Amino acid sequence: MIVSNFTVLEIFESGGEQTFQSHELRRNIASFEARLNPVTCGLVGVCMERSTDLICVVVVLLEKRVPFIFLKDKAEAALVSARWVFDGNQVGFCFRNS
Repeated sequence: MIVSNFTVLEIFESGGEQTFQSHELRRNIASFEARLNPVTCGLVGVCMERSTDLICVVVVLLEKRVPFIFLKDKAEAALVSARWVFDGNQVGFCFRNS
């Protein structure tokens, strides 16, 4: 669990920016923990744009001690033998043809 205070600055392509305080990120992390609750083991393919949400997801996966890999699209999950794929909204189990 993250215990120190910190700030994350997100800069958007449009030139805008937004600052997130540690308590806001902790709230986001808790939300992603709930969504990633089914994941207990196996490689997780993460298919998300770069954002503060992605940072929160990485923190959750590191705390759960499950391996993960960044994907350009969900179809890559089978290529890297990912057991799970997470798109930022929901986690899905990957079925592979043997």
